[in-house]
Amino acid sequence: MRISTVLFFAALTTVSLRSQTTPEHKEIIVVTGEWEPLVLDETDRSVNAYPVRNRVASFNSLADVIGEDSSVYVRSRGANGTQVDFSIRGASFEQTLMLLNGIRINDEQSAHYNSDFAIPLDAVDHVEVLRGAGSTLYGSDASGGVINFVTEPVADSKPLELTVRGDGGSFGTNEQSGFLSFLKGPLSERISFERDLSSGFTDDRE
Repeated sequence: MRISTVLFFAALTTVSLRSQTTPEHKEIIVVTGEWEPLVLDETDRSVNAYPVRNRVASFNSLADVIGEDSSVYVRSRGANGTQVDFSIRGASFEQTLMLLNGIRINDEQSAHYNSDFAIPLDAVDHVEVLRGAGSTLYGSDASGGVINFVTEPVADSKPLELTVRGDGGSFGTNEQSGFLSFLKGPLSERISFERDLSSGFTDDRE
């Protein structure tokens, strides 16, 4: 009888303690998002835009354009933007995301090759640099920042436009670039090209 009485009181104590605990609170949170373009001055992120249009002659490569941002450290291993690492606000080059019109173009093998993009200067309207963390939108490789290349649209006021440039220098350096754009009714097209060649300062260094 004593053992059964003890067990009975223990069961009553357990039930009473459960009844005294705070009831579980459940809350449903709904996260919604809406893609809506904003004026650059109205965004809550630190973004700078650097124009390229009509300034192509001032740069040798897109790396020179990015270097205008004081928050970006540009480390080049060769001339004219060859194997360039971009570091934003002290982050590593692996934490910088490269975009083309919002599309990821980071190299799959190594971030050392992120600058090896086949984008002629004549095809770019401006470069946007997002300084600071962008991982919530783009992923872990954007924790340092984002660099976005925005291509230039076909000019509405010029139905046909052709531009060709060329230069040369020491060690067999020669470069040709330009673009062709046309607009007729609802149809428009822009073709850009760039060629950069050098024989190198010594053998096997072209």
